[in-house]
Amino acid sequence: MPRSGALAPQTQLRVILIDHGFYWFGVPTTWPINLIKPVQENGALVIPALNTFRYSKKHHHSEVRKEAQRLLEAGADGFQIDSIYQDYFAREQIRDAK
Repeated sequence: MPRSGALAPQTQLRVILIDHGFYWFGVPTTWPINLIKPVQENGALVIPALNTFRYSKKHHHSEVRKEAQRLLEAGADGFQIDSIYQDYFAREQIRDAK
């Protein structure tokens, strides 16, 4: 059963303990990018959320691609994504996953 707790209210981030690990979930635009490494050094995986509703309707594809690249370069461990962005992560169609 997941348990969550506040990490830093001013950045709207949460650390969640699931079984034997800690995961840092949050919205990339609210994350101080320089906190990724310290959070990882304290034992948490950093999992940003890339959701269509957080970006402009007209340019969300390019905005998410840039955001994902920025977060990968900063050391993000993975992403929680909307399926529309799955082609950015080496799988073009959901039916390809077996």
